[in-house]
Amino acid sequence: MSFYLSKFHSIRPRYELNQSDALTCLVKLRLNLRPFPDSWDREIIEKRISRFGLASSQITHRGTEVLDYMPGDHEMSLFHGGEIPDLTARMSFFKSRATEVMSQFYLEGSQKPDHLVHVTCTGYIAPSAAQETVATWKQNERTTTVTHAYHMGCYASLPAIRIAQGFQSASTLKHHVVDIVHQEICSLHFDPTSLEAEQIVVQSLFSDGHIRYRLSDELEGSGFQILALKELLIPETTEMMSWVPSSTHFTMHLGREVPLKIKNALKPFVDSLLAEFNADQDSEIIFAIHPGGPKVIDAVENELSLTVEQTVESRAVLKNFGNMSSATLPHIWEAILKNQNRKAGALVVSLAFGPGLTMSGSVFKLCRL
Repeated sequence: MSFYLSKFHSIRPRYELNQSDALTCLVKLRLNLRPFPDSWDREIIEKRISRFGLASSQITHRGTEVLDYMPGDHEMSLFHGGEIPDLTARMSFFKSRATEVMSQFYLEGSQKPDHLVHVTCTGYIAPSAAQETVATWKQNERTTTVTHAYHMGCYASLPAIRIAQGFQSASTLKHHVVDIVHQEICSLHFDPTSLEAEQIVVQSLFSDGHIRYRLSDELEGSGFQILALKELLIPETTEMMSWVPSSTHFTMHLGREVPLKIKNALKPFVDSLLAEFNADQDSEIIFAIHPGGPKVIDAVENELSLTVEQTVESRAVLKNFGNMSSATLPHIWEAILKNQNRKAGALVVSLAFGPGLTMSGSVFKLCRL
């Protein structure tokens, strides 16, 4: 049985922030909240953020659902009264906004899926935004069930597709469809108490994003045929990347050895992924690379001897939107579909990395109707 991905629909966050303003806001929020020693004056904070924050040459814009990051004088939406919000407040914010966006994905009269896989690593509260939304729908003989694919981080779109394939394969219904919805509000997890280089990179790289797409056994418009999915847990790497809830926010750790471990495992992984089916040697191959940062795309290009043209959409999504965690690869897939220079029959190799240390990949065939 063949499976297809189509019906991509992204919704941008409420606020768009250029990168220079974003770095300025990282300084402003720290000064307003003052959760640090007196020795941290404005000059020290500005120097650290200028040194380690990603520049506008690497990312031009990022989206955020949190008004507090926008320049100018305005009422704070999260950091009220100079206080650092706890995790309960941040999760409440997530659920409220995620539910609003979910209702935009499923306007009255739109086709509802038989199954909905809700994906996030930045907001957990039960019932979820997906459950709250589905509960408002008028039920008929074909109801929608919800499954949560949570806390896998940046590579979660590929496990979500495996989950969706399982539901599709098990169904006996005609025209059964599974929707996958990603909702990431990374900017909720700002930690003003740290000036460590690692945390400044994280705060200047990650952003917010929402996207929905559909998996079915029939192609609905232009989309992708799923040819192969593969995942590898790289040995002896479990301590190198983590995403851990604290009392106030989720904290990311990224070990210095991560790029080398990925580099060493990358080529054998991609070779085994492509070997799972008989690829046409003359096919165009596009690479959808999750941009854990600008250097990640460079490293993959160098290790696999790729051309810049093969990674155009990956670079464009990073530059224009930032790293939206699990929502990033689907945004790259959407960009590939919108690029009319990409011809039907081209192969799309996707690569993403996350805690574990996990390397996840897929091969799709681009289909145009």
